[in-house]
Amino acid sequence: MSSNTMLFMIAALLAAVATGCFVYGGSSDPVQTADDSSMSEIGGEDVKDPSGAEIIHVKVGEVFTVSQKGNATTGFEWKAVSYDGLKMVEGWYAPDDPGNPPRCGVGGTQYYKFTAENAGEYKIVLDYQRSWEGSCGDIVEYKVIVE
Repeated sequence: MSSNTMLFMIAALLAAVATGCFVYGGSSDPVQTADDSSMSEIGGEDVKDPSGAEIIHVKVGEVFTVSQKGNATTGFEWKAVSYDGLKMVEGWYAPDDPGNPPRCGVGGTQYYKFTAENAGEYKIVLDYQRSWEGSCGDIVEYKVIVE
């Protein structure tokens, strides 16, 4: 094995360990969340528009959170690629259960908090991608109706 290959493998391992074992930036505030398992927390029933996008109903100025399961240790992460008209408040990745001592390779959830300053209809697009490869075609859309 060449020294360049060995250095690349070591760097990849260190990146996986750092991402999988030590990344945590969660928030303990109770927030409204939209993901496959919690649509009932943000407006009742799990509703989709004809395009297949999840529909989120909020009031002007209300902070809400969208989330998607993923595994940052693979290099993939959910990127908020479009949210025109909305303001991103913060984003973070939280491992499901890093354990004690922390385990590598643990999946988790990517969270993004948004707010809207004006009434209207908006769209959030999340894309599951590696920064060095771009999109893998796994895209999730949310339709946000602000009243």
